[in-house]
Amino acid sequence: MLTLKRLIANPLVRYYRDLLNSVKDNSIHKYARVLPGAILSKSRLDEYSSVGRDVELINSTLGRYSYVSYASRVANCDIGPFCSIGWHTIISPGFHPTDHVSTHPIFYSDQAQCATTWIEKSAQVENGRTIIGPDVWIGVNAVILDNVKIGVGAIIAASAVVTKDIEPYTVVGGVPAKPIRARFDEATKDKLIASEWWEMSAEWLHKNRGLFLGPPEHLLAAIDKEKTATRA
Repeated sequence: MLTLKRLIANPLVRYYRDLLNSVKDNSIHKYARVLPGAILSKSRLDEYSSVGRDVELINSTLGRYSYVSYASRVANCDIGPFCSIGWHTIISPGFHPTDHVSTHPIFYSDQAQCATTWIEKSAQVENGRTIIGPDVWIGVNAVILDNVKIGVGAIIAASAVVTKDIEPYTVVGGVPAKPIRARFDEATKDKLIASEWWEMSAEWLHKNRGLFLGPPEHLLAAIDKEKTATRA
């Protein structure tokens, strides 16, 4: 027994155990990265996406070049490309009923959260699907509730609790999260959304990477030029 405990505690054994758990029942692009300690289940990772240490990614998709940082938990969520998700973020934590006598899951859930359950089949929906658009930045310790939709280019401040949909290119913060400011005027927001720059090829984005550090107009003009040339 002592030998078995030592074997399980061995860092190399733990590393390969975690690696095996991380790839089971998942679709992981060959250029994606999964760091030790991460647990993935029924999830898909696109090219150059990254899952950090001790992250749980459950029944979710992670778009290209998006990353989830240390010790976050993401469930039942579709994350677009070029998203940045900070440490200790929780996405789709699930529901408890508020109109029953008790909120405890032993009365309505078959998941045995407390090591047992008193019912054979869950009596209500326990989780929703959360949608996070492209180029979203979520700060550390944020909580995103189930069934929320976060628009393109939104920013979620650290420790915010998001309970409602967030409009594109809006900065929100607080508990519950409320709009702080718009990142761009309406016309610019509409043009950025219509451009779908996140769908451009990696080669084009890399070639024009400097445009992402300047005014949106320069990037939009380059995209229009590229699309016009492609159609010609």
